[in-house]
Amino acid sequence: MHYKAMTLEGSGREVNKFEDWLGTTRYVDATVSPRDYWGERAVMENWQRARQYLDEFVKAVQAMDGLAKRYPAYINLVLANLSLMQGNGRAAALYLDLVPTTDPVVAYQVTAFRTVQITLQEDVRDRAVQEKLGVLYKTLLTDRVGQFESQKILFSLSTYLRYTFAQAGLVGLAGLFDHYAVDKFCYSCVTYGTFEYTLIRYLDRYASTADLEALLKVYHRADKNTLEEVLLKPHSHPHYFQDLLATKYLRRGDVINALGTLRKIPDGFWSTFANAQYYLDRDPFTVNEELLAGQTMTTYTKREIVEKLYALDTAAVQDPGQRARYCFMLGNAWFTFTTHAWFMLSYGDGSATPDEGVYAIGYLNSRKYFKKALAVEQDRDKQAKIIYMLAHLSESKKEKVEYARQYEQYETTAFYGRRNCLTLHDLAEKN
Repeated sequence: MHYKAMTLEGSGREVNKFEDWLGTTRYVDATVSPRDYWGERAVMENWQRARQYLDEFVKAVQAMDGLAKRYPAYINLVLANLSLMQGNGRAAALYLDLVPTTDPVVAYQVTAFRTVQITLQEDVRDRAVQEKLGVLYKTLLTDRVGQFESQKILFSLSTYLRYTFAQAGLVGLAGLFDHYAVDKFCYSCVTYGTFEYTLIRYLDRYASTADLEALLKVYHRADKNTLEEVLLKPHSHPHYFQDLLATKYLRRGDVINALGTLRKIPDGFWSTFANAQYYLDRDPFTVNEELLAGQTMTTYTKREIVEKLYALDTAAVQDPGQRARYCFMLGNAWFTFTTHAWFMLSYGDGSATPDEGVYAIGYLNSRKYFKKALAVEQDRDKQAKIIYMLAHLSESKKEKVEYARQYEQYETTAFYGRRNCLTLHDLAEKN
């Protein structure tokens, strides 16, 4: 630290330079994942080496008696900051108590440091502690205009709180901090996806159904604490959370809970969701480009589609005469959830979960229902369609080849006549 960095602004700049030199992810640029933060990645190795230097650095600053006598507020604020970097909340609290807060600039930085200090000494799962944090966080948001580097302070603090709350098991609240950090206070973050998706991006990647259920419980709580009120302020309704919860249930194949959640969302909501308008515009139970089934011109909501999933599954059990037809429609639907109707399971390009794992349940259920349909289907043309889809979907090379070779039994059907190609025969040859 330069000896001429005598102002509070200089203090902040010098400490920021030190943080940059350390390469620490403790407060700035922390990974959004709470699961690998303490892994053996290179950045953690840098932190562990630099920690020794940090401890020596703190001792050196503590020995600067002349500087402490001449600029006590400055030196105590710096030592509070360094103590927080060490994870020493008790020492930070003692230094912060010595800093006068009559100057608004000083008061703002003390408030930011006090927020971190509380998280180091108290349990953030305690709602009384959350109330204290909420009052401090709200003050920082309210007083940020005109404050020195307030945007950077709020980005760093929100990122740190996201990590802290996730580590405490409060993933829902961590997701709300992520929205503040990335979408409100980060001037260099590059994000993709629709506006609606920015509200649930972190939750899509890291929240479980239990986390989302807990967050919705907080949303509907009548006696919210100050932190909950502030974090939920950007959310005028709970429907984005509910849609994500239903999507996560579907990713597990849990149609009943998905339906129960979607029934809580008014139909008018779907017309405001960009992805829903563009990618649920065909009947997933009948349209299938693989089977040359044509498009429809009707727009569906997620609730309507899941209602039909549940109804067809129930009817397939109760009506043996229509079981083949209903199971075929269910197999078709789960398959199309991995293609043009992907909005049922994903949020598209730029989302946190565009990987194939998101669609695993679609492939699994599609195979399951097509096999059920094949077991009872008597019509050869329909059998040909089912076998074609099973060959297309099978993950086992042996099973894929077995289904593909059955092409020769069905090459005279109307289905293969329309296709006018040896698709399955070629598939068998390649495998």
